[in-house]
Amino acid sequence: MNKRIRDDTQAARKKLKTEDGEEPVGDELDALVAAVDGLKHLGRAIAPPFRKLPPKQQYPDYYQLIKKPIAIESIRQNLKQGEYLTLDMLKQDLLQMTNNAKRYNEKGSGLYLDAKLISSLVKTWGGGQAAPSSSDDEAAPLTMKQKIAWILQKLHQVFDGERRLAEIFSVLPDKEMYPDYYKIIKRPISLKEIDKDNKRGNYKNIDKFADDLEQMYTNALTFNEDQSIVAQDARALKELSDKLIADVRA
Repeated sequence: MNKRIRDDTQAARKKLKTEDGEEPVGDELDALVAAVDGLKHLGRAIAPPFRKLPPKQQYPDYYQLIKKPIAIESIRQNLKQGEYLTLDMLKQDLLQMTNNAKRYNEKGSGLYLDAKLISSLVKTWGGGQAAPSSSDDEAAPLTMKQKIAWILQKLHQVFDGERRLAEIFSVLPDKEMYPDYYKIIKRPISLKEIDKDNKRGNYKNIDKFADDLEQMYTNALTFNEDQSIVAQDARALKELSDKLIADVRA
């Protein structure tokens, strides 16, 4: 957008009033985005997975399925540039964001339910309701590939402080640095191989995928000391993946 046009738009947004004529629309827009970003459920912050778009290289299927990707980060940028002249315009993008999450993620999953909570907040904000979005429909049935991609995404989102638990499981150990690993472990496998198999459509059902994850955890527990960080991470990720797989099977 041309800078002069953007500046004029920002000025116009600041002058607009809500229906009761009391509060500047710009303040209400900022307040809504802040409310979405700070939304919690049972003490748990909901917004983090919605703040940035998924990495394109890691989730190419997301961008094949979702025609209008948008996240809180880009909505904040639009807000800063004065793109939203009315509250409804902002609501449209926020609902697009939640509809994207409901479309891509398994119905009933954590992200799906969190998207519904955000959607409920947005729709009731200010006592009005945004006009329905063209994407505001029931999530289309997901393919097995999409369900598995969702599980892998959730595993990569587990952190202990700033340490990502899945990091050490992302690729196989270096053969030159760990030659003994390949003497002990008869079937090496990492998240990289599992992700490749999924993208190639090699998992026709959830069972083969579950077996490969189980093999990865078993390898880690076999090679590493029981109280090591790697072993602890393997058990934590296994507990989560078992739950996610059960959700997919349900």
